[in-house]
Amino acid sequence: MKIFIITLSTFFLCTVISHAGDWPKFLGPNDNDIIKVEKVFNADLKEWEKKWEIKIGIGYSAIAVSGKKAFTLGHDGKETETLYCLDTEKGKELWKFSYKGLLINKLHFGGPNATPTIDGEKVYSISKDGQLFCLSKADGKLIWRQDLLKVLKIKQPSFGFAGSPVIHHGNVYVTCGRATAIDKKSGAVQWVSKITKQEEDSYLPGHATPVIFTRGSQTFLLLQLGTGLEVLNVIDGSFITRYDLKAAYKMTATTPLVFDQGRKIILTWNRYSTMLNFDGKKLTKGWKTKELIQSMQNNVLYGNTLLATSGTEGGKRVKMVAVDVNTGKFLWEEKGFNWAQLTGVNQTLLCMGVTGELSTVKVSDKAFTEISRIKILDNICWTKATYAGGCIYLRNNKGRVLCLGVK
Repeated sequence: MKIFIITLSTFFLCTVISHAGDWPKFLGPNDNDIIKVEKVFNADLKEWEKKWEIKIGIGYSAIAVSGKKAFTLGHDGKETETLYCLDTEKGKELWKFSYKGLLINKLHFGGPNATPTIDGEKVYSISKDGQLFCLSKADGKLIWRQDLLKVLKIKQPSFGFAGSPVIHHGNVYVTCGRATAIDKKSGAVQWVSKITKQEEDSYLPGHATPVIFTRGSQTFLLLQLGTGLEVLNVIDGSFITRYDLKAAYKMTATTPLVFDQGRKIILTWNRYSTMLNFDGKKLTKGWKTKELIQSMQNNVLYGNTLLATSGTEGGKRVKMVAVDVNTGKFLWEEKGFNWAQLTGVNQTLLCMGVTGELSTVKVSDKAFTEISRIKILDNICWTKATYAGGCIYLRNNKGRVLCLGVK
């Protein structure tokens, strides 16, 4: 079977190699859920074993790794949420920062969704109920705190806060119904986006992490809403343009993908997917397909090939697909493949299935090729795998955190 290698090499020429092997934020070191490492990645999961395991509480926060420290969030199921700092070698708790926080368990078990972001010697973290913290990476000491409900002037979202904090040019950016830029050193609010469309439900919160991208000489921020997508000027939050969408339950959770030097944006949600063209001032429709639907899965983009799992959790029509991003045409599909979150490691996909099965799949635009599969976790697994420092980090909704290493 011929595997897609030649055209993907051009992708890696413009991707920064992660020499240190860190995964310091939700979207990874390159903001695309893909890590390129110098060491050969062993895709046979039967050659891996559990290094350590720890229980940290309810939630879906992924694991961020910086150096010898791993960070994630958990809730005790009562009234306390905690940010944990763990030793990557043994899983030992180095420090923790606990605070009162809402569980918000509407239609699921609840607990934090956002992933901590490490920037230099600081850690930035968002609680399920909208508390933004800046902590010392060394010891967990609180540096500053912001109440995002007050900053954004919104009510508590029905499903809480889910998007992770994004650092760019001295600011922390957060989106949830509106967007805000907060000075990363002082915690001072720099701007809050305006409401430009007056319909009552126009600014229902989306649950995706904001995306910052450059097109030409300008830099923009994508604000995902339950009813659409807005493009804002990252400098002052001023409105540029908007695309309205009709998502089931007015719920969007998949982070948009920007490519072609900021000219194109892919949106996927639970009714259909579309590619939008962006000229710096307005969005225009490209292709549209009802064959690619998603509730909260992430996607990875290798060159012009989008790799994703399509379908809803527990649905009968779930499949893994490869899509040509320029046309929206399926290059291949594997029906019956498990609903999964994807992480790219060199030319391999780590696929963390909702039922606790971890599998590896070759990156290809020609055909589906599964390399290996193991049952590794129980309960519900909505959280993607993290690959950092030669280890795979996983968790389930009940807070079982695993670190895997090659035997």
